[in-house]
Amino acid sequence: MEILFSFLPNQAGGIFNTTQLIEILGPVSAENTSDPSASTLTPIHTIYIPLTGESKPVTKKPLLKYNPGITPLICNEVGPNAETTQAQLQPYQPRAAVLNAPNVEHTHSLLTEPQLFAKKDTLVAFPNDRSVSVRPGGKHFKSLFTQANRYSYVDPDYAFTDEEATQIKDHRDNYIKYIQNTRIARMNKKDTIQHFALADSVNIGLKPANGLKPPKPDIAELHEDLKAAATAKVSQNTSEAMSKLLSAKSLEEIEQKANKRKLTDGLNAIPMTNQEKLDCSKALSAQELRNVVIGPPSVDFGQICLRSVNTKDMVIANNLNQFVHIAVNIDCRELRQTSPLTQVVPPNSKAKLPLVFESNTKGRFQRNISYTINYSHMNHILVYADVVPVALEISQTDLVLRPEPGGIGAGSLDGTAVFRETVTLYNRRNYTAEFTWSPIIGEQGTAFSIRPATGVSS
Repeated sequence: MEILFSFLPNQAGGIFNTTQLIEILGPVSAENTSDPSASTLTPIHTIYIPLTGESKPVTKKPLLKYNPGITPLICNEVGPNAETTQAQLQPYQPRAAVLNAPNVEHTHSLLTEPQLFAKKDTLVAFPNDRSVSVRPGGKHFKSLFTQANRYSYVDPDYAFTDEEATQIKDHRDNYIKYIQNTRIARMNKKDTIQHFALADSVNIGLKPANGLKPPKPDIAELHEDLKAAATAKVSQNTSEAMSKLLSAKSLEEIEQKANKRKLTDGLNAIPMTNQEKLDCSKALSAQELRNVVIGPPSVDFGQICLRSVNTKDMVIANNLNQFVHIAVNIDCRELRQTSPLTQVVPPNSKAKLPLVFESNTKGRFQRNISYTINYSHMNHILVYADVVPVALEISQTDLVLRPEPGGIGAGSLDGTAVFRETVTLYNRRNYTAEFTWSPIIGEQGTAFSIRPATGVSS
């Protein structure tokens, strides 16, 4: 790919220096997203290109034009452009003044090389340009035939004296010094502002990352990495897992496969064998962590009573071909009875870790419980609970007593009649509740009795 840089100066003179940064963008895995295949374009390398430019004004002189016909009285043969060098004679081919000079080539042959080189830049004095031969000094004119220097002099009416030339030079030098001093003061002011902006205990007046360049990628290292990857001996399942990202469908299949496994009991709390120690000390990749399913992500105990013991299982499914070590970190009193806190899960197996909850404080409980896989990969689950006191529910609050059919004194209006109804108490909580009936006894006593007067509802 070709990149074209154009330089368009705004003023003449001066040297333009700058450094152009070219950033090479490449796809990088996106952060803070649930899609493992998402990527963003991020600069992966920066190239520094120094650019230098200078604007020089170019004076374009008008082309020489010779009179092709009869020369007028008030004009010479070469017209208004009389400054013609010896090297410019051939392209323009003037009239007889040059063509009929047979001694020109002979004169050239008699000159040495330095003289011939100097002669090319010498102006030509034509035979009929006397009217314009009065000109300021400093320019050398030679005739075509004899190579004699044409006379020139300095006209005192149009020339500066030595004192005037000195004054002009001093005046010009004053302006040049003023421009230079103004530029120095402006640059010092800019540097001072930048220094105070960065004058702290961290930057100490230095611009952060000033002058730092990113390292250039080494092709040799890239070839070594490719060679090592090509010669590595891995199993077919591992190579397939490392060569492609897990899709949502594959993750769902992993969870379904983990749910169908049977629970394994009697697991070790710490690695015992050499194989277990070796597998549990390995750091897992992102693909391998996807194959270790620990859930549910949130454990909700629901409404539970004060001082009641409740248990929920945290299920661990290991779909890898190696042992994994799971350690749960309990940092609250409510879950202090949880045991065991560590387990070594065999390959392709499923285990559970019971979470035991007991609270003496009424209210809403919410806590993050962290766990570690193979001593290096940390994650967490969320535990919810709503701690409430013990409570019973009664089937009805208003009770109408009616005579019991077949009872003693049934149908009579004396005091021997018996009226009986039944109420039901419901214990919808998870803890045993004791109850006691306390009738309100007035001055004349009471005609009601409740049986049983006390009891326990499980």
